[in-house]
Amino acid sequence: MTLKLDMSKAYDRVEWYYLEGIMRKMGFRERWINLVMGCVKTVSYSVLVNGEPCGTIFPTRGIRQGDPLSPFLFLLCTEGLNDLIKKAKLQGDIHGYSLCRRGPKLTHLLFADDSLIFCKATLEECNKVMDILRVYEEASGQKINRSKTPLFFSNSILEDVKHGIKVAFGVPEIMQYEKYLGLPSLVGKRKKESFNYIKEKVWRKLQGWEAKLLSQAGREVLLKAVIQAIPTYTMGCFKLPVGLCNEIETLIKKFWLGQRGDRRKIHWVKWEEMTKSKTIGESFENHTVDSLIDPVSRSWNEELVDGLFGVEDAEMIKKIPLSRSAAEDTLYWPYSTSGHYTCKSGYRFLKEESESLAHAQAPPICDEKVWKAIWKMQIPPKIRKFIWRACRNVLPTKQALMKRKIVAEPICERYKLDVEDAEHALWSCPELDVVWADQVPWSFRLEVGFSGVKELLSWMVEKGMPLELFAFTAWRIWNQRNKVRLGSSGIKGTRWSPPQAGFVNINFDGSVFSNANSSGVGAVIWNHNVAVMASCAEKLNQAYKAEEIEALAALKALQLAFNLGFQNAILEGDSLGLIKALKADDHNLSPLGLLVEDVKLAASNFVSLSYSHIKRNGNSVAHNLAKHTISILDFQVWMEDVPSHVVSFLHSDVVHLP
Repeated sequence: MTLKLDMSKAYDRVEWYYLEGIMRKMGFRERWINLVMGCVKTVSYSVLVNGEPCGTIFPTRGIRQGDPLSPFLFLLCTEGLNDLIKKAKLQGDIHGYSLCRRGPKLTHLLFADDSLIFCKATLEECNKVMDILRVYEEASGQKINRSKTPLFFSNSILEDVKHGIKVAFGVPEIMQYEKYLGLPSLVGKRKKESFNYIKEKVWRKLQGWEAKLLSQAGREVLLKAVIQAIPTYTMGCFKLPVGLCNEIETLIKKFWLGQRGDRRKIHWVKWEEMTKSKTIGESFENHTVDSLIDPVSRSWNEELVDGLFGVEDAEMIKKIPLSRSAAEDTLYWPYSTSGHYTCKSGYRFLKEESESLAHAQAPPICDEKVWKAIWKMQIPPKIRKFIWRACRNVLPTKQALMKRKIVAEPICERYKLDVEDAEHALWSCPELDVVWADQVPWSFRLEVGFSGVKELLSWMVEKGMPLELFAFTAWRIWNQRNKVRLGSSGIKGTRWSPPQAGFVNINFDGSVFSNANSSGVGAVIWNHNVAVMASCAEKLNQAYKAEEIEALAALKALQLAFNLGFQNAILEGDSLGLIKALKADDHNLSPLGLLVEDVKLAASNFVSLSYSHIKRNGNSVAHNLAKHTISILDFQVWMEDVPSHVVSFLHSDVVHLP
């Protein structure tokens, strides 16, 4: 049998002399005990009468609700109950419950004021449990709320035995599922019924939101941040039934589509396609062999690497950046940026594995580049979602609506001569000449033809065209098209802030030149008067990965500032992932983690140094210094100046000042 204790006013009934005695018995020093009891005993309360505090009440027992110290003090109090139960078990007075044959006996579970006690369903053991509780109540001041303290019996217990025990305890028996720490205490064969409260909670949340007032990007945020978090706690302990998961997924589908009741909505994309990863992750391995590294220069022994490996493998190995200090090999999870395993990265990995097995081949490289480019655009989420839908041909164009038998003809409302698909509506419609013809980047519009928006985006990605400008323009075109048929969004400038007096801002950035098999780093140092103290650019003869070159740029920027004698600084860059890694206290296990540790080591040389993230348009000087390295040989420094062609970008950064 199981007894779930409910203490009446648990915090308010704690006797101070009992708490002090427990701490002394557990071996706490007298000075510590006096400090803690000083916090406990110096409490006073006042009563508000018509909004005014009147009188002062000085309690003689109890610990304050809401005080961060109180839960820990209450845990000390429960040590008395814990020791009494352990002593009874050692003496053979109670026997507890075994999870399996020959398994250890479990007599109790304690979590603050939530307690479960297990014992045999006999009057003898029940009397012993009552004696233990009586002693605990008298010593600690606690009082069991018998109306809320339920009993649970196993199926083999006779009714007359149950009745005798219930009378002895004076508590009720539970006949339905109860919760302990927010989870079902008992899960039998009807698992779906036990966890049905999760579905009900999801349903209540969704009913409180008006889907029609939210964009799809807004609905996505709510579903991911709120709804998907609801079952997480339960899933940490239990495997939820598949049927329940499917029902929750159905509720999510309906909300995503804006469906209310039995009224159906158009499913523009299959749900299986919607739940796929936005991009296909890359898998890589990092084999570090001590014998291939020169211990003095901490660089690859190129002669040995070239002799042991083929040309392509040798080039790949030499591109792997090495830490400035020796580091031991460690296992890491390659599917997260930090190298640590997370449930999110594990779920994504399994999802992508199942997709690859289902399709037996990876998506084309060009498709992968398009999807990555779309989701990396620095634009509002609703516009990113819109461009993705256009690439998937799931916009409600006249052609798409006719296929679903909603409209009778697919002719464009504006031009009246062509079929309106996504590519026509956003790009090739002659009525859009006035929009696209006046802008220089779109001069190819009448020269190159495309079969769809995805092919257009793929071409633009290959040519390095401004995707953000295209996305905003297409969004405005689509909104205007809808107004024509049925009847402003912008990017905020980035504010660059100068440092306080006595500090300098160190802005850094990196650039990769894949065609030239090289990379570059740039850095600029500003003072509080927005004057350039120094700038530098260095060319590296390896095409590093984006996050690696950012870390190397940060390291070079810190070395420059330290060599110039600056001791108080703010390191600022546009790589959010790197800034987060530098701010994190835990060790990054990924290959990038070695470079991050090098940057942290260099940062330790400063008296005061903090990290800050800024968007690219507020970091244009460092960005263009890194781009400038394609035209230099190795390393250049400009004292209190920048190269002449970067001066205009210097002014653009300063313009953003508040």
